[in-house]
Amino acid sequence: MLFAASQTAFAGAHLRSTLCFDRRLRLHVVGKERLLFDSRYAPPCPVARDVVSLYLVLSGTMATAFGTWTGPAAWVLAETELERVVAGVPWFRCGGERSLTVEMRVARAAVRAPVGLAAGPRALGGATVAAVETLAGFQADTDPALALAAVHAVQAALLADGILVAPVALTEVEAPSMVRLWQALTPAYDAYATGITIDQVAAASGRSSRQVRRELKQLAIDFDLFGGNFRHITRILRLRAALLLLSAPDASVAEVAERVGYGSPVAMARAFRDAALPPPSDVRALVRFAG
Repeated sequence: MLFAASQTAFAGAHLRSTLCFDRRLRLHVVGKERLLFDSRYAPPCPVARDVVSLYLVLSGTMATAFGTWTGPAAWVLAETELERVVAGVPWFRCGGERSLTVEMRVARAAVRAPVGLAAGPRALGGATVAAVETLAGFQADTDPALALAAVHAVQAALLADGILVAPVALTEVEAPSMVRLWQALTPAYDAYATGITIDQVAAASGRSSRQVRRELKQLAIDFDLFGGNFRHITRILRLRAALLLLSAPDASVAEVAERVGYGSPVAMARAFRDAALPPPSDVRALVRFAG
């Protein structure tokens, strides 16, 4: 399993995240202050998969097409409700002055609970809340073995909650080449920098760009990251970062474009258009956190 943690302050908002992912699981703990996520503007993954996302809300407000809730609670989202959003599916919007959420992507067969926002929320036990809070407190220099143990604890708690059928098997020890590559990538994650290039990764890891390109391709395929293409990965990550930061109370479109690695607001607008999203200024008006 691979692990990273990051935090950033931006335009009156704060974002803290912990990422744990393996070949059969991707778990992302997100602590937001004065930020909102709205699934109606989520850029879709280009590849369809038979997966679901457990969406755990420990604090903050979860508004959906079917009602509004505060945590702790869990939803099992269909692939088309988060990972590969399509027109006409139920939407949700989550955030607040402070919110703590988890996105846990697993195979559909690993989940016992009904799938879809329309099925409503499931209760979370105290053990699940405690395990997630442990993960949320990790820093970039946390021992990955502690993160692995915490993910095991989250899965065990979700099993007890009746949400998982069985824990997803995790890789206890990664290959040295994968660890080296990930260590070269994590500073960019820690800095919330989505504009990293293959040449920069090569320089950080002391290897050729050709070798890094091969290893990144293999990483994307093995871990099923947004279609298995490094260009697709950075494109989707940059869009997701921009969409989230556009909700910061004091952010301008130009500041967001610069922060997430677009060359200019015009370049960001072009990326939004290519992803069939509204213009950044329109999204900004729709998602801005107003307190």
